[in-house]
Amino acid sequence: MKDLVRKQPALAAACALALIAAVLGFVTPAGAAVAALAAAGAVVYTIAPRGPRATDPHLIQRLQSQAEQGRQLAIYERDTSLLAHWYVSLRGEEECVRSMRYERAMTVVVIEPQSGGEEWAIKERLADWLHRQTRHTDLVGYLGNGRFVAILTETDAPQSHTLIARLSESVPPVEYGVASFPSDGANFATLLEHAQQALRGSAASSAARTSSAAEPAA
Repeated sequence: MKDLVRKQPALAAACALALIAAVLGFVTPAGAAVAALAAAGAVVYTIAPRGPRATDPHLIQRLQSQAEQGRQLAIYERDTSLLAHWYVSLRGEEECVRSMRYERAMTVVVIEPQSGGEEWAIKERLADWLHRQTRHTDLVGYLGNGRFVAILTETDAPQSHTLIARLSESVPPVEYGVASFPSDGANFATLLEHAQQALRGSAASSAARTSSAAEPAA
């Protein structure tokens, strides 16, 4: 195992990520099993070759491909190609520590399609927009049930509304909730909960407005 970590660090990382996903339960049992099996299969294939095959460039290329496949299965959500919930949580905590250390702003935005419309069709457009239009420094993931999260690094709440305005124009109708570090929380779990509470409040307000508009005039 020490040789595996030393010679194939990417593969070892993929195995570790699959194990974390399964133990912490941030992915479905099926997803955890697929990730674990992919990583385990790559491990078996790595340690099996002996002799001249160990330096075969085709074999090395295949191993690297398997390692990348295991990594993708572990940290990316299959349907949206965005970061999985458990990995977003892990990276979110890291970003909170970094923001605290360097006194940088950070905003967490939770987004979902507005209820009453074609939620699943909007979900696909929303995933594609977030994948293409956010910065490389931002972390975007899928929380499940049509709900997305974006961690906007070095961005305060007013600045985050620039992204939200662009999103609302491109993929209407959506609801969102915003939480800012550190005023709304000093760790990612607290920020995420605050943003989701804000999202629920926004959704309730939209539902009330829709209901009022639908009522016949007296």
